[in-house]
Amino acid sequence: MGYDFIVNGDIIREEARQDTPLGKNITELINDGELVPDDMAIYLLEKHIASQPDTHGLIIDGFPRTVPQAEYLDKDMPPTHVMVIDLPYDVALKRVAGRVVCPSGHTFNIYYVKSAVEGICDHDGLPLTKRADDSETAVRKRLDIYTNVTKPIIDYYKKTNRVSVVDGNRSVADVAKDIEVIVQAHAH
Repeated sequence: MGYDFIVNGDIIREEARQDTPLGKNITELINDGELVPDDMAIYLLEKHIASQPDTHGLIIDGFPRTVPQAEYLDKDMPPTHVMVIDLPYDVALKRVAGRVVCPSGHTFNIYYVKSAVEGICDHDGLPLTKRADDSETAVRKRLDIYTNVTKPIIDYYKKTNRVSVVDGNRSVADVAKDIEVIVQAHAH
């Protein structure tokens, strides 16, 4: 599609792996199911974008998560469109709390996309593990934060007619098709 794709959670988790005071602070926050503070999230995103060669257009997954982050984005690099993948609470909980991954990055889910042999990756035979921030307690906390802190961003962007809502309670292929149609419709 010609866009650079940034997964904000990956940027934050990569920083958390660093043996620095910032990395250690981030690790504590995400393991507790907390959002990183706005200034940290903005700093890490800016640092990542600055490290990239010419960007022709960005799709940013997981940012903004707060109204102050949305205000920053609007000031410095206003999005042409915002997409929300809508899921019922119980489905979101099972998708995230049920996630298991192998060291190579293959993802499974103990409820929806099970591996053939429990705890072993179908692709490379490596062990599947659960991320520390995917405990049910941490996920419930993140979903509560989403409801109280992140959801208001939808209203913030609806005021400018820049929001599309995708029903995420369908197959990955169907959701991906909808996303592609929306991205194409809003491409410049």
